Amino acid sequence: MLDGTLKEIPSSTVRNGEVVELSESERFDLGLLAYRKNLKAFACSLARDVEIADDLVQETILKAIVNRDKFDFDTNLRAWLFTILRHLFVSAVRKQARSAELTYSISNCSDRAVGGAQEDRLFLKEVVQALRALPSSQRNAILRVGVLGTSVSEVALEEKCRPGTVKSRANRGRETLAKQLW
Repeated sequence: MLDGTLKEIPSSTVRNGEVVELSESERFDLGLLAYRKNLKAFACSLARDVEIADDLVQETILKAIVNRDKFDFDTNLRAWLFTILRHLFVSAVRKQARSAELTYSISNCSDRAVGGAQEDRLFLKEVVQALRALPSSQRNAILRVGVLGTSVSEVALEEKCRPGTVKSRANRGRETLAKQLW
């Protein structure tokens, strides 16, 4: 397939001595098989690891099959598959980076070790005092959105203000709490 489209995939095949027309779905599957080696080479160039590359190719093919209905058969299948693979790779790298940051921050924060019940109770008391010291609009925004899980739009409707105002109040309240507690 030189141009990356399904034009060069045969539209028919011989089964049991008869010529049978292939459906778009069958031609799509043949296209996936035709580009598997290209996907593997691209994945190896990105991941620099054969096992990770194999996983990326498998995920790409699976995602392509699941999203077959979204593929326009007049477009470039090769480019579509390479885009899926690249997105999967970038997502995996981002996920790995977040995981590494979290592990690093947890391992380097001795002050966040689990304390005794008395320390927890004292800290909770400090949090309650800090919350009470906030202006009521900020306190309500933090409690309703952050603690109770009410949506910003619901709080905005009840408070008769814009969602951005609720977000701003919650953010300012969190910043104030952070300064007071840490």
